[in-house]
Amino acid sequence: MKESKTLILTIKFIVGFVVGAAGVSLYFLLK
Repeated sequence: MKESKTLILTIKFIVGFVVGAAGVSLYFLLK
């Protein structure tokens, strides 16, 4: 269970990073 919890946290971190990067890119493109 501990490994799956770490995996979920890692996936959430990666998804958050990708979404954040995409948001910043869109912000500069639409600026």
